[in-house]
Amino acid sequence: MRKATSPRTLPAAAYVAAALFLLMGAGCNLPSAAPGADKRDTDQDGVWDDRDPKPLDHDNDGTDDAADPDDDNDGIPDVQDAKPFDHDNDGLDDMHDTDSDNDGITDVADPHPNDHDNDGVDDASDDDDDNDGIPDSQDKSPLDHDNDGSNDGKDDDDDNDGILDAVDAKPFDHDNDGIDDVNDDDDDNDGIPDSQDKQPLDHDNDGTSDAIDMDDDNDGYDDVRDAHPYDHDNDGTDDAADKDDDNDGIEDSQDPRPFNHDNDDLADVDDPDDDNDGILDAVDAKPLDHDNDGTIDSEDSDDDNDGIPDDRDTKPLDHDNDGIPDAQEAR
Repeated sequence: MRKATSPRTLPAAAYVAAALFLLMGAGCNLPSAAPGADKRDTDQDGVWDDRDPKPLDHDNDGTDDAADPDDDNDGIPDVQDAKPFDHDNDGLDDMHDTDSDNDGITDVADPHPNDHDNDGVDDASDDDDDNDGIPDSQDKSPLDHDNDGSNDGKDDDDDNDGILDAVDAKPFDHDNDGIDDVNDDDDDNDGIPDSQDKQPLDHDNDGTSDAIDMDDDNDGYDDVRDAHPYDHDNDGTDDAADKDDDNDGIEDSQDPRPFNHDNDDLADVDDPDDDNDGILDAVDAKPLDHDNDGTIDSEDSDDDNDGIPDDRDTKPLDHDNDGIPDAQEAR
């Protein structure tokens, strides 16, 4: 889109026509007004012109649209943008879009209709619009929450949690712990606070973002076949609700390695033999079956087959009961 080199004054009739056209988009990104009120929102930003310090600044970034290279603040320069007034890139111009920022809250009920990640900071002032841990200035897709290469406006699962947005009560809750990612200190529930996590959306810490990881929980089952893609020990309880994610008998709150099934000092993602049964995971039909009895440990009442039920065994992975866990004894 070519920028105007100087402000242009439209005839009064044109403003009236524009106002009528905009008001027909009721329910979209428009403010409400009393019947008969003479109101305009020329830049379609949800603020009436008489209250708007910048009535020609669509994205409220402080730069008038005529001088702004990206009028809708979507990360696509206007000269390359097929929809320069489509903030969430869903193919609908903001004036016709009932949810301009694609945050799941309709504009008429949204105190921040241009705040994609619902962090209370309008995207024009937000350094990370989609709350993916990548600053917008370095983000190829600044409105792609799960970094899967599909803009959230066109992505049917914005947080890549396996639940389609259409039926997801929390479409921006990556680990399904009931806390929106913007308020969650550990978005991928891997035990590493996001502030210290190089990959805040990498559940199993294998260095591959969950959006492109074929097995997000590193349980040996591809996500497309996994009923619980965030259930590391396959006990039927998602890790976010599981007190012992790796089923090693040590509660996560006390476990320095909550994803280390055999407690051998190697996180399972780095361990070639997760259950320490002597069979490499690559060829092990049951990579989390410590005693090789054909029953995975999460379903086995006696993981080390020592005759002591796990719920009464202080060392559930100590086959000979000598007080030394099998993983350490093997060394």
